[in-house]
Amino acid sequence: MIKPYNTYVVLSAPEEGGKQDVQRSGIIVLNQHAPKVVQGKVLAVAEDTTAQVSVGDTVLYHRAMGNEVELGNETYILLKSTEILGSV
Repeated sequence: MIKPYNTYVVLSAPEEGGKQDVQRSGIIVLNQHAPKVVQGKVLAVAEDTTAQVSVGDTVLYHRAMGNEVELGNETYILLKSTEILGSV
């Protein structure tokens, strides 16, 4: 599991297929029909953050924000707590 620092939180990656397409030239083309705001479950919160979320919360964030990290067979999103739009 990833231990976030500063103002970061770790989210589960949204389960979806075909969100992007990689061209032969290496250009990434996002699926136009994919939702721009997605949900993620909070898996870890940095100790020194003032985020108003806690582990287990389901939050909304913009698809273009955060960093996707793959560890083993799992994919996680590292996101600044200030980039969280709201909770569900």
